Amino acid sequence: MTQQLIKKTCYSRILDSERKFLAAAVNYMELSQINSFENLNEKSQICEFLFAFTFDQDLLQSLENAVTCAILAPAGGNRTRVLAMLYRDERARTLKNFRVLEKMHKNMLLPKKEQDAFAATLSDHHQATLAGGLTVLQKAVYEHNMLAASNIYRNIKVAELAKLLGVNETQAEDLARGMIQEGRLKATIDQVDGIIEFENAKGSILLGWDDRIQELCMALNDICDKIDFEYPGKFEIP
Repeated sequence: MTQQLIKKTCYSRILDSERKFLAAAVNYMELSQINSFENLNEKSQICEFLFAFTFDQDLLQSLENAVTCAILAPAGGNRTRVLAMLYRDERARTLKNFRVLEKMHKNMLLPKKEQDAFAATLSDHHQATLAGGLTVLQKAVYEHNMLAASNIYRNIKVAELAKLLGVNETQAEDLARGMIQEGRLKATIDQVDGIIEFENAKGSILLGWDDRIQELCMALNDICDKIDFEYPGKFEIP
């Protein structure tokens, strides 16, 4: 049992160091869910207590490592499922990175202040700069915020998306294009008008401006009709 745990722990750390964050998150999560060691009967009660306490601390550390790796993993369906499993773990609420986990799980935008606070807790290899000039954390957060934006907007200008993400317009378009090509974002890019059209508009919180204006006009007409029916001739409705 102990040998297996050591091997799994080492393997998780290797995956983490190689930036295979999703696989590392799954392995760390499995480590964090081990209940207890077996065959502790030969130990004294004091040793057993101390050993169990240390073991519980190790489990929490594995859980925290799992959360960190899941946050840094590429945005997409697999990551979403892992985030959901971690969020359901009651112990996660005691972790210092729980606030970021919660926002990631709920598809909420992560502001710069919270990004910086989370960055301060990361190891050096989590802060490495990638080929495109972004750090590991920046790429993960920008991709997450891109998906969060797709749940808020039906369409958005590339310039506005860039402001939302905190990048320049070229980076915003490149991020969107890469996620679209990898099947992690359902959207199309209109390069002529500089607009990104998200395909999951059915669940959007904000509709396109034309649709919102049309719905408002229809609702206003309904109100006017009801007033005219209830109080005929008392109000002049243009």
